[in-house]
Amino acid sequence: LGSNFGAAVSIWAPAWKLKVAHGSSTTAYRPIGGVSSGTSFAAPLVAAAVARLLERNNSMPATGPGGVWQTLKNWADGNPNTPDFDESTVTNKRLLYIPYNEQ
Repeated sequence: LGSNFGAAVSIWAPAWKLKVAHGSSTTAYRPIGGVSSGTSFAAPLVAAAVARLLERNNSMPATGPGGVWQTLKNWADGNPNTPDFDESTVTNKRLLYIPYNEQ
């Protein structure tokens, strides 16, 4: 799959078969499953979630990385779209999530 798993993973940010814009036109997308898939592509998703959080909450930088991480965990724990994980192989069920009306 396009995401790491196991006890060392704190939050899932799957980047598999994403529909990603392509620079060739305003309506083009990169081929699904190509270079826009995999764990390396998941990192920008987490960075984007943090950027959205900081954009929406001007006081968040004052809380430091701990406050940012706590908010990401809270969002993930409240994610209504969390898939059914295989309990025998998954120790962490947090899936990166940005609520529509996040604060």
